[in-house]
Amino acid sequence: MDDSAFTSRDKQREESRERLFHASIEIFRRDGFRAARVDDITLVAGLSRTSFYFHFPTKEDVLLELNRRLEEPVVQRLSELNDRPLQQVIDEVASALAAQWRDHRALAIDAMTIALRAEAERPSDARGRLRLELAKQFVRWIDDGLVPKTHPAELLADAYLFTCFAALTSWGAGEGDLRRVLRAAGELFLNGALNRA
Repeated sequence: MDDSAFTSRDKQREESRERLFHASIEIFRRDGFRAARVDDITLVAGLSRTSFYFHFPTKEDVLLELNRRLEEPVVQRLSELNDRPLQQVIDEVASALAAQWRDHRALAIDAMTIALRAEAERPSDARGRLRLELAKQFVRWIDDGLVPKTHPAELLADAYLFTCFAALTSWGAGEGDLRRVLRAAGELFLNGALNRA
């Protein structure tokens, strides 16, 4: 088989996937996630239903892809924060999440619900990148004595992320400024889960 044909086919598949992804987000915003129809998505994308289901087995898979894409810059920012104080990292994560989600308020509740279910069904050795990067930070903070050793780093990372998911869901329902809501969630986590009064 000709390598250029293979590369061309791969490029075409990726372009189709991107068109379907962006059309889906447009339709989800317009009609709401639950009411959105695959036929409307494919009409906007100019592709077939078969193509949609080839790339995204369900509409939920589109929101999981959105979550993954929005999470990636947060993971990158978090990986740059080694040796930073706990409070600064929590604030930076709040700022990074707010920057990524600011244009997706209408999708936040459905996206968080789907993300939580997907994480609950994932085996512990297949955790998302953000969870893994946060766990590394918590290991460091535990080793430095900044966080009590009462819970494993992975559990603390999960608890913090679930607090952020709850904040994003609250914001999706119309609660205030996202950055402020996420910072408040971080404070709640630091003062509650870590027993820092």
